[in-house]
Amino acid sequence: MNNEFKKIIKSAKGILLSTEEKQNIWKNVDFYVKENPVQKSHPQKSQQQRFLSIFSPYFIHSQRAVAFALVVVIAFGGGTTLLAQTALPNNALYSIKLATEDMRFWFVFSAQSKAYFDTARAGERLDEAKKLAVRGELDTTSKNIIQENFNKHVKSVQQQIARIEANNDLKMAIDVSKNLEESLKEHSASLAKVDRTQKAETASLKTVIVATPSPSTKNETTVASVQSDTEQKDVAVISVTDDSTNSFIKPDVAIEEVVLVKETVTPLDEKTANEKVLDNKLDSQTELSNLLDSVEANINTTAQVREEVEAKIPTLDDNEMKKATAQDKRKDAVTKIDKVKQSIDKNIEVSTTSIAIASSTLDEAVKFVDSGDTQFQVKEYGVAFTLYKNGLFNAVEAEKIISTTTPITNQKIIPKI
Repeated sequence: MNNEFKKIIKSAKGILLSTEEKQNIWKNVDFYVKENPVQKSHPQKSQQQRFLSIFSPYFIHSQRAVAFALVVVIAFGGGTTLLAQTALPNNALYSIKLATEDMRFWFVFSAQSKAYFDTARAGERLDEAKKLAVRGELDTTSKNIIQENFNKHVKSVQQQIARIEANNDLKMAIDVSKNLEESLKEHSASLAKVDRTQKAETASLKTVIVATPSPSTKNETTVASVQSDTEQKDVAVISVTDDSTNSFIKPDVAIEEVVLVKETVTPLDEKTANEKVLDNKLDSQTELSNLLDSVEANINTTAQVREEVEAKIPTLDDNEMKKATAQDKRKDAVTKIDKVKQSIDKNIEVSTTSIAIASSTLDEAVKFVDSGDTQFQVKEYGVAFTLYKNGLFNAVEAEKIISTTTPITNQKIIPKI
């Protein structure tokens, strides 16, 4: 363990920051300054209050975090922490990566900033899973580490949403939850694509393995044939191993035959290289499928949280907030409608029936938006918000009809007999 640590330190000393990396660090510093402006000074605390405050659990916890951060920087240096940013769960530097993220989290103060920070962290965990899955290295241990931290980040975001909602800033709560939901959907789609690719590769590899006779079958045949020959020559072949002292060979048996047996015998439980690769891929696929289920569950939970917040919009007394949220929802609905229209116009592989159903659903979405515009003009912002929301819902349903329909080009025509 000590030698491994020394190797990490030695390799880290040779790492230097490039100009681009230095610029990225300054960009992060600049972003932090903008997100965390200087707060107004509070009344001076008494000497007794300051003395007692240092023994509070929060102060002790935060001081430990800062102390740990200093230990990381002093012990490992900036090069190692930078190198750790690309580490994966099966890498020795991964724990440093997580510790560095935790340290940075302690210096993000507003609920909104914390939520966006942990949304990015949740996405990073899924990116790590994707990289491992592509390599066929997403084993149970790595997946569990990723999933545990992923769930922790998502839960943190949901806690921040609750804090924002408690402060009656429903628009921000919706924005934050929508950002998390969209991020999870994007990463889920990316992981699902890898899953499909891996399954296709696995199916192809299975075909290769089935078409290739296993070494054990060949060896059994070879041994059997030699044994048959020896029986005809009244020869007994007891065994052929590296230790030939246990072998008994009659003089009328050619030495070449015995050597042939020795070279071709393979243990029955020994797997070919393709079989080992297949096993790794199957294990990786299983873990990826489990992770995708977890992501999907979190997407549904996040959508439910957002919808619960949105349900409160029409009842708000704050007319300006209702107006702003209605405008945002209209923008989302119109953007989705335009996207689905383009998809319908360009999609020539889907059946005319499916296109007709999707178009009809999209027409309903447009009607909801038009009705919302009418209500918005008379300053019924709560009603307009609900209508825009219905328009977005219908546009999403139309998109699902197009995306989940089997293309015509993939349909097999079975001739009549």
